[in-house]
Amino acid sequence: MPYVVVLVMALMGINVALVLFGGILLTGIIGLAQGTVDIFTWSKGLGDGMADMFSISMVAILVSGIIGLVRYYGGVEWLVAKITGWIHGRKGAEYGIGLLSGILSAAMVNNTIAIIVTCPIAKVIGKKYDIAPKRLASLVDIFACSFLCVMPHDGGMLIVTQLAGTSPLDVMKYCYYVYALLIAACITIQLGTHEGK
Repeated sequence: MPYVVVLVMALMGINVALVLFGGILLTGIIGLAQGTVDIFTWSKGLGDGMADMFSISMVAILVSGIIGLVRYYGGVEWLVAKITGWIHGRKGAEYGIGLLSGILSAAMVNNTIAIIVTCPIAKVIGKKYDIAPKRLASLVDIFACSFLCVMPHDGGMLIVTQLAGTSPLDVMKYCYYVYALLIAACITIQLGTHEGK
Protein backbone atom coordinates (compact mmCIF):
# COMPACT_ATOMS: atom_id res chain seq x y z
CA MET A 1 0.00 0.00 0.00
CA PRO A 2 2.70 2.60 0.83
CA TYR A 3 4.33 2.00 -2.57
CA VAL A 4 1.03 2.63 -4.38
CA VAL A 5 0.39 5.84 -2.41
CA VAL A 6 3.93 7.10 -3.05
CA LEU A 7 3.62 6.30 -6.77
CA VAL A 8 0.25 8.10 -7.06
CA MET A 9 1.55 11.14 -5.14
CA ALA A 10 4.66 11.29 -7.34
CA LEU A 11 2.57 11.05 -10.54
CA MET A 12 0.36 13.87 -9.26
CA GLY A 13 3.45 16.08 -9.11
CA ILE A 14 3.44 16.53 -5.34
CA ASN A 15 6.68 17.82 -3.78
CA VAL A 16 9.18 14.97 -3.41
CA ALA A 17 9.78 15.71 0.30
CA LEU A 18 6.04 15.40 0.99
CA VAL A 19 5.88 12.18 -1.04
CA LEU A 20 8.74 10.65 0.97
CA PHE A 21 7.29 11.85 4.27
CA GLY A 22 3.88 10.42 3.33
CA GLY A 23 5.41 7.06 2.43
CA ILE A 24 7.39 6.88 5.68
CA LEU A 25 4.37 7.85 7.77
CA LEU A 26 2.04 5.40 6.03
CA THR A 27 4.58 2.57 6.37
CA GLY A 28 4.81 3.20 10.12
CA ILE A 29 1.04 3.39 10.58
CA ILE A 30 0.43 0.14 8.67
CA GLY A 31 3.29 -1.64 10.47
CA LEU A 32 2.03 -0.52 13.89
CA ALA A 33 -1.60 -1.43 13.03
CA GLN A 34 -0.60 -4.92 11.84
CA GLY A 35 1.72 -5.45 14.79
CA THR A 36 4.70 -6.25 12.55
CA VAL A 37 6.76 -3.43 14.11
CA ASP A 38 6.71 -1.44 17.30
CA ILE A 39 7.45 2.26 17.64
CA PHE A 40 11.08 1.59 18.63
CA THR A 41 11.78 -0.69 15.63
CA TRP A 42 10.19 1.85 13.31
CA SER A 43 12.23 4.68 14.85
CA LYS A 44 15.43 2.63 14.50
CA GLY A 45 14.61 1.94 10.84
CA LEU A 46 14.07 5.67 10.27
CA GLY A 47 17.40 6.47 11.91
CA ASP A 48 19.28 3.86 9.87
CA GLY A 49 17.70 5.14 6.66
CA MET A 50 18.56 8.73 7.49
CA ALA A 51 22.16 7.77 8.25
CA ASP A 52 22.43 6.04 4.86
CA MET A 53 20.92 9.05 3.09
CA PHE A 54 23.31 11.36 4.93
CA SER A 55 26.28 9.33 3.69
CA ILE A 56 24.99 9.41 0.11
CA SER A 57 24.32 13.15 0.38
CA MET A 58 27.84 13.83 1.63
CA VAL A 59 29.36 11.85 -1.25
CA ALA A 60 27.09 13.65 -3.73
CA ILE A 61 28.13 17.05 -2.31
CA LEU A 62 31.82 16.15 -2.52
CA VAL A 63 31.49 14.85 -6.07
CA SER A 64 29.52 17.96 -7.08
CA GLY A 65 32.31 20.10 -5.66
CA ILE A 66 34.93 18.15 -7.58
CA ILE A 67 32.88 18.49 -10.78
CA GLY A 68 32.66 22.25 -10.12
CA LEU A 69 36.45 22.44 -9.90
CA VAL A 70 36.85 20.28 -13.01
CA ARG A 71 34.47 22.58 -14.89
CA TYR A 72 36.18 25.72 -13.60
CA TYR A 73 39.57 24.54 -14.86
CA GLY A 74 38.20 23.43 -18.26
CA GLY A 75 38.00 19.69 -17.61
CA VAL A 76 34.37 19.35 -18.74
CA GLU A 77 35.09 21.11 -22.02
CA TRP A 78 38.15 18.87 -22.55
CA LEU A 79 36.07 15.73 -21.89
CA VAL A 80 33.30 16.93 -24.20
CA ALA A 81 35.87 17.64 -26.94
CA LYS A 82 37.36 14.14 -26.54
CA ILE A 83 33.97 12.41 -26.53
CA THR A 84 32.52 14.42 -29.40
CA GLY A 85 35.67 13.84 -31.44
CA TRP A 86 34.29 10.47 -32.57
CA ILE A 87 30.61 11.46 -32.52
CA HIS A 88 29.02 12.22 -35.87
CA GLY A 89 25.38 13.16 -35.44
CA ARG A 90 22.63 12.81 -32.89
CA LYS A 91 22.67 8.99 -32.72
CA GLY A 92 26.37 8.92 -31.92
CA ALA A 93 25.83 11.59 -29.27
CA GLU A 94 23.08 9.56 -27.60
CA TYR A 95 25.17 6.38 -27.65
CA GLY A 96 28.17 8.31 -26.33
CA ILE A 97 26.19 9.77 -23.44
CA GLY A 98 24.73 6.36 -22.59
CA LEU A 99 28.08 4.58 -22.70
CA LEU A 100 29.79 7.28 -20.65
CA SER A 101 27.10 7.01 -17.99
CA GLY A 102 27.18 3.20 -17.99
CA ILE A 103 30.96 2.89 -17.86
CA LEU A 104 31.25 5.44 -15.04
CA SER A 105 28.51 3.63 -13.11
CA ALA A 106 30.28 0.29 -13.49
CA ALA A 107 33.65 1.78 -12.56
CA MET A 108 32.41 3.72 -9.53
CA VAL A 109 29.97 1.00 -8.41
CA ASN A 110 27.44 3.75 -7.72
CA ASN A 111 24.90 4.85 -10.30
CA THR A 112 23.97 8.02 -8.37
CA ILE A 113 27.51 9.35 -8.44
CA ALA A 114 27.93 8.31 -12.10
CA ILE A 115 24.77 10.26 -12.98
CA ILE A 116 26.03 13.34 -11.10
CA VAL A 117 29.35 13.17 -12.97
CA THR A 118 27.78 12.48 -16.38
CA CYS A 119 25.01 15.10 -16.35
CA PRO A 120 27.13 18.26 -16.89
CA ILE A 121 28.90 16.57 -19.81
CA ALA A 122 25.62 15.22 -21.22
CA LYS A 123 24.08 18.69 -20.99
CA VAL A 124 26.83 20.23 -23.13
CA ILE A 125 26.68 17.41 -25.71
CA GLY A 126 22.87 17.56 -25.70
CA LYS A 127 22.87 21.28 -26.44
CA LYS A 128 25.30 20.75 -29.34
CA TYR A 129 23.15 18.01 -30.92
CA ASP A 130 19.72 19.40 -29.95
CA ILE A 131 18.78 16.58 -27.54
CA ALA A 132 15.97 17.46 -25.13
CA PRO A 133 16.87 17.53 -21.41
CA LYS A 134 14.27 14.85 -20.56
CA ARG A 135 15.81 12.58 -23.21
CA LEU A 136 19.28 13.16 -21.76
CA ALA A 137 18.02 12.35 -18.26
CA SER A 138 16.41 9.16 -19.53
CA LEU A 139 19.54 7.95 -21.34
CA VAL A 140 21.88 8.75 -18.46
CA ASP A 141 19.63 6.96 -15.97
CA ILE A 142 18.90 3.88 -18.10
CA PHE A 143 22.53 3.18 -18.97
CA ALA A 144 23.90 3.94 -15.47
CA CYS A 145 21.42 1.63 -13.74
CA SER A 146 21.52 -1.13 -16.36
CA PHE A 147 25.31 -1.40 -16.49
CA LEU A 148 25.55 -1.46 -12.69
CA CYS A 149 22.91 -4.19 -12.35
CA VAL A 150 25.04 -6.76 -14.16
CA MET A 151 28.39 -5.90 -12.59
CA PRO A 152 29.77 -8.79 -10.48
CA HIS A 153 31.18 -6.31 -7.94
CA ASP A 154 27.89 -4.40 -7.40
CA GLY A 155 26.48 -4.55 -3.86
CA GLY A 156 23.14 -5.98 -5.00
CA MET A 157 24.83 -8.65 -7.10
CA LEU A 158 27.12 -9.60 -4.22
CA ILE A 159 24.14 -10.00 -1.86
CA VAL A 160 22.17 -12.10 -4.38
CA THR A 161 25.10 -14.38 -5.19
CA GLN A 162 25.95 -14.81 -1.50
CA LEU A 163 22.36 -15.63 -0.49
CA ALA A 164 21.81 -17.96 -3.46
CA GLY A 165 25.26 -19.53 -3.23
CA THR A 166 25.87 -19.00 -6.93
CA SER A 167 28.06 -16.97 -9.30
CA PRO A 168 27.28 -13.62 -10.95
CA LEU A 169 27.26 -15.34 -14.35
CA ASP A 170 24.38 -17.55 -13.22
CA VAL A 171 22.42 -14.49 -12.08
CA MET A 172 23.17 -12.50 -15.25
CA LYS A 173 21.43 -15.14 -17.38
CA TYR A 174 18.14 -14.10 -15.77
CA CYS A 175 18.48 -10.29 -15.90
CA TYR A 176 15.87 -10.10 -18.66
CA TYR A 177 14.50 -6.71 -17.63
CA VAL A 178 17.94 -5.06 -17.73
CA TYR A 179 18.69 -6.43 -21.19
CA ALA A 180 15.22 -5.53 -22.48
CA LEU A 181 15.64 -1.99 -21.15
CA LEU A 182 19.02 -1.55 -22.87
CA ILE A 183 17.70 -3.01 -26.13
CA ALA A 184 14.64 -0.72 -26.02
CA ALA A 185 16.88 2.31 -25.39
CA CYS A 186 19.14 1.37 -28.31
CA ILE A 187 16.11 0.89 -30.59
CA THR A 188 14.84 4.37 -29.74
CA ILE A 189 18.29 5.78 -30.49
CA GLN A 190 18.49 3.95 -33.83
CA LEU A 191 14.96 4.90 -34.89
CA GLY A 192 15.37 8.48 -33.71
CA THR A 193 11.96 8.37 -32.03
CA HIS A 194 12.76 11.33 -29.76
CA GLU A 195 14.23 13.71 -32.31
CA GLY A 196 13.11 17.29 -31.92
CA LYS A 197 11.26 16.59 -28.66
